[in-house]
Amino acid sequence: MDGVITRKNDLLDGQRKILSDRIAQLNVLIDKKRLRLERQFQGLETALANLQRQQTALSQLQAVVGQF
Repeated sequence: MDGVITRKNDLLDGQRKILSDRIAQLNVLIDKKRLRLERQFQGLETALANLQRQQTALSQLQAVVGQF
């Protein structure tokens, strides 16, 4: 009976290790994706700020031209 329990424990330990390794792999992938998305977001924020500055400049130009 002890042999059966020992084998079952060994099997469960092996499965636990496989799952722990997979979780670690997935955490690495998640971290990489999060970093990529944060960089992409920062780029979009910069682009939006530039567009807003251009919009302001164009609005001011339009106001000046509209005075003539």
